[in-house]
Amino acid sequence: MRRGYLATPSGLLHFRAAGDAGPNVLLLHQTPLSSAVYEAILPRLAEHYRVVAIDTPGYGESDPPPPGVWEIPDYGRAALQALDALGWERAHLVGRLTGCAVAVEVAAAAPERIETLVLSGLPDYDDEVRKSKLETLRWTPMKPDGSQALDVWRFLRSTNPSLPTATIHMMHLAMLRPGPRNEEGHRAIFRYDPKTRIPAIQAPTLLLYGEHDYFLDRIEIVRPLFRRARVERIPGGQQLVLENPTGFVHAVLSFLERPVV
Repeated sequence: MRRGYLATPSGLLHFRAAGDAGPNVLLLHQTPLSSAVYEAILPRLAEHYRVVAIDTPGYGESDPPPPGVWEIPDYGRAALQALDALGWERAHLVGRLTGCAVAVEVAAAAPERIETLVLSGLPDYDDEVRKSKLETLRWTPMKPDGSQALDVWRFLRSTNPSLPTATIHMMHLAMLRPGPRNEEGHRAIFRYDPKTRIPAIQAPTLLLYGEHDYFLDRIEIVRPLFRRARVERIPGGQQLVLENPTGFVHAVLSFLERPVV
């Protein structure tokens, strides 16, 4: 695996990459984590593909967005700029949670550049739920004694009891890094309705869910909006990539190799 930065109009985007040949695959992570969530699967995908996982602007080691409100279309534009910086005319897109919304926006805005989509845990909410989440969202504030770090650790440990401590450590660092701007990605996702953009998508799509995924009950709402999509469930929950990397890789490779829907 190698790491580096892409110079884009949205700032420097940090990336992790593997593979030197084959079709292009761009991985998009969930908020507020980083491309580090894909470290275990990059080498496996790289056996068949040229793979890059970027840090969303403001997360991981990428530059923060300029001051002001960023929406999912802005994050989508940054992802397209990453494709430009890589010199990729076309690519397969794989997203998890927030990364799904960004991938939806990219595929709708530039369908000619997307081969296939893998959307793992596509976030979709009723209007009232979206409104409630925006009203109640409060990121753990920075405190003079730094105790917010312990608050975040306890939250991660309690909500992910099966994950190894080393994985919790990686998530912990990622969640602390954005500081007071941490919640911007969440606000963007709560303001975004993917159902308005899905009909513009032309690429074959895999809707991939963990068996305990928060968004399982939205499948029957979003699936009919796609022109060509199939649904697959594998063991795992909200941290599907980290909980079941082998299952995730198998599902992705199977679909990319034969995107029949």
